[in-house]
Parts: sequence; C-alpha cells; structure tokens
Amino acid sequence: MTNSYLQEINNSVKGTEGKEEGSAQSSVTTINGGNISIYTLVSQLKKSQREKLFSGYDVKSLAKVFEDADMMKTAEKFLECEMNVCRAARELYMHRNTLIYRLNVIKRLTGLDLKDFNSAVTFQILHTLYLMR
Repeated sequence: MTNSYLQEINNSVKGTEGKEEGSAQSSVTTINGGNISIYTLVSQLKKSQREKLFSGYDVKSLAKVFEDADMMKTAEKFLECEMNVCRAARELYMHRNTLIYRLNVIKRLTGLDLKDFNSAVTFQILHTLYLMR
C-alpha cells in the first residue's frame, strides 16, 4: 500500500461525500498497472453492506491503529514491501524487532496478523471502510 494509494483513497472519499447510498463512484479506477483498487470494490457496495462488513470488528480498537500515524506508516510500509520484515524495517529506518513489535501491537488491537495474506487484505479493506465512514 503506497502513500499515493492512500492519497487517492482520501481524495476519492472526499469527492464522494454527500452522494446517495450506493451511488458513490470512485475516481480511483486502477492502481499499479491496472489492478482494481480495494476502494473501487468497496465503493460499489451499498452503505448497509459496508456497515455489515465493518460490524464484526471492534471499531475502537481499529481506530487506535487507523488514527495512529506511526502504526499506519508501519503497516503501510510493511504491506508495500510485500510483507518482508527486513526490507520494511530498512525502509522505515528502524530495527526489525521494533517493526515486529509494532506488527504484534496491531495484531493485539485488531486481531489481524499482517504477516498473513488474508489478514493483510482484511486490514486494507477495513481501513478503506474506516476512511469511507
């Protein structure tokens, strides 16, 4: 997940505020060579469907991670580095044990282990849903 990707999501979310339920169309259609973005997929769902997806998780715990700039920077860089701990730690200029500690904090707060692909995708979807709220 790159910073430009998050900026595109933030800009798109701002651009869809106030539109009717289910009518939000993303200006983000593709990223990284034509792949469909998570925002594009999630924005096609009705508001009630998005809320249902989000309802199975503790919003307060997710918010602690999503609103913490350091935690999100850590998660984003880790995912951007294809879940490679050493590479992400190097790019974040931190010790790999610090990165692992932060990933464990995210796991403890959200229940999602970012080292697992399915959990990482779930984390990205939940973050997108959180930004769309």
